[in-house]
Amino acid sequence: MFFFMIFFVMISPAFAQVEHLPIIHPVYQFLEHCEAKGLLPHYSLSALPLQRGEVQKALRIIRKAEQELSEDERGVLTHFESELLQERRINATVCESTVPVIDSKPFFFDGLVSNHEKAIYLQQDSLVTLFTTPLLSIETSHRFDSSSASMLTGQAGLRMHGTLRGNVGFFFQMTNGALLSGDRSLALDDPRLRQNVKFAVYNSDFDFTESHVRYDNDWFYASIGRETRTLGAGFNHHQFVGKNAPPLDALMIGARSKTFEYRYTHASLLSLPQDASGQIILPGQINSTGSDKFMPAKTLVMHRAHISTHFLF
Repeated sequence: MFFFMIFFVMISPAFAQVEHLPIIHPVYQFLEHCEAKGLLPHYSLSALPLQRGEVQKALRIIRKAEQELSEDERGVLTHFESELLQERRINATVCESTVPVIDSKPFFFDGLVSNHEKAIYLQQDSLVTLFTTPLLSIETSHRFDSSSASMLTGQAGLRMHGTLRGNVGFFFQMTNGALLSGDRSLALDDPRLRQNVKFAVYNSDFDFTESHVRYDNDWFYASIGRETRTLGAGFNHHQFVGKNAPPLDALMIGARSKTFEYRYTHASLLSLPQDASGQIILPGQINSTGSDKFMPAKTLVMHRAHISTHFLF
């Protein structure tokens, strides 16, 4: 795993959040729902994640068509606006921060139990936007059949993301978790845990780390990092890379105009080990590691061209 923090000194009149919003964020389900209703007719969700600025733009487009939303849909839109739009976001921070909306409550104690966005530190000025957020989750699962079982897992970590000079976006997220109680075989039903070598092979805890750096300036953009991606059309399943795939180490370079966009992606895929006879060894099987095991190289290379007819007429 790698993480780069690259600092450039550049002058740009535009200032937006160019870092990516992780695809696990539930706002993507809402955007797909609104796209299916025709409220985002010229937005493509076939290659995720999107930049935070793109997600913010999509929410503003949906707000302009709020008369076509039900009361429940307007409530969901308001919730995501209060989290993702900086001018509407209300925060509870551990350290004093500088953001457009002044922190309404300190993190301890009222802020901890409020619906405000929790953060360790937030900053926004002409040079940088920086969000430092703690992460904590508890998950439970139950199986009801002839061999009923249950399990409880917990994770904690840190997420940092922001934009420098409106051109360089950065993102870093690290979590550590463990099986707190219950059946380990049930926990392995989760694809992410089944693909985690520490948990599935060494019967230890589990770590997840994602990061990227993106440069974006007018018509040209490039990014490098490890993050979970989806490629191709679809809701639960995607044509090329789906939501169950592990994070990809990838280099992406692209160019765009109002009517055309080209993107090149070169990614390294997770490969399963093979024994001496060439048979694939699945995670959790006996003798799945060792110097005699072979890990074949797997890569994904994609050239993607997108034409927007919206601007042609």
